[in-house]
Amino acid sequence: MANGTIRVYSGLMDMLDDGELRFVIGHEMGHVMKNHIRKKIRLAYAASAVRKGIASQNNIAGDVARHCWRFGRIPHERTVSQLEERKLMIMGWDS
Repeated sequence: MANGTIRVYSGLMDMLDDGELRFVIGHEMGHVMKNHIRKKIRLAYAASAVRKGIASQNNIAGDVARHCWRFGRIPHERTVSQLEERKLMIMGWDS
């Protein structure tokens, strides 16, 4: 979460043993420590502003921005590299 909290659904807690749960929580703590959610939110706001700015233009670029749903969703894609994810997995194992 943006405020640094980590939420674990009861269904996940029911599925995992204590060691697996510690791993998941340690991994998510790594995301909090690296401020990944804040970076993702910043990217989402920036992309939204750019898309709205382009969409306000009365030309082909504006048409594309208004009608291309994926353009506004790019920040919701992976914002953490695979290397960074591996580092976070190690943090999860060490917890």
